[in-house]
Amino acid sequence: MSLFWIGCFVILGLISISGLIMLLLKIGVVVQKAGEAPHIDHGHYSMDQGREVKAEDQ
Repeated sequence: MSLFWIGCFVILGLISISGLIMLLLKIGVVVQKAGEAPHIDHGHYSMDQGREVKAEDQ
């Protein structure tokens, strides 16, 4: 096998390994975020805080 093909396989292998590492990191972040407690809003809201939305505002 020529040196060119060996270099191509090495580069392809490095790209594949780095893609696999990135995928595992992304899966880890998703699992970590899924394990966090949900955010619960404790604000007090009333109708007085709102405003009327007109057609030209949309």
